[in-house]
Amino acid sequence: QAEDEIAGIMSIIGASFAGKLAVTATSGPGIALKGEAMGLAVITELPMVIINVQRGGPSTGLPTKTEQSDLNQALYGRNGEAPMPIIAATNCINRPPPEPIPKAPINPNPPSTLLTVSFFLKSSGESV
Repeated sequence: QAEDEIAGIMSIIGASFAGKLAVTATSGPGIALKGEAMGLAVITELPMVIINVQRGGPSTGLPTKTEQSDLNQALYGRNGEAPMPIIAATNCINRPPPEPIPKAPINPNPPSTLLTVSFFLKSSGESV
């Protein structure tokens, strides 16, 4: 476990550079701190997976309203042009009980094939 969000993503950049499967996870505002390093990973074509478990509302939880605003940060939260594939999980809370809740697809092939950062968004209500 790294001491902060920036060290966390920089260590997976090193792991990816060494040829290993690189995965990091964060929630909410941590994505803003990882933005500069995500741009570095895209420009150097290093495959990695970033998992963002979205919080229920702005910044700290549910103070005023519920939302999933991290999608906007995932789409446009980097400097310049640094496109990356984004996988956003659907809402599993309102599904019938017999259907299993899907888990995060940690598959090294798509990032390795595309040679870029893959972003996985998950709602905190689904992280059971």
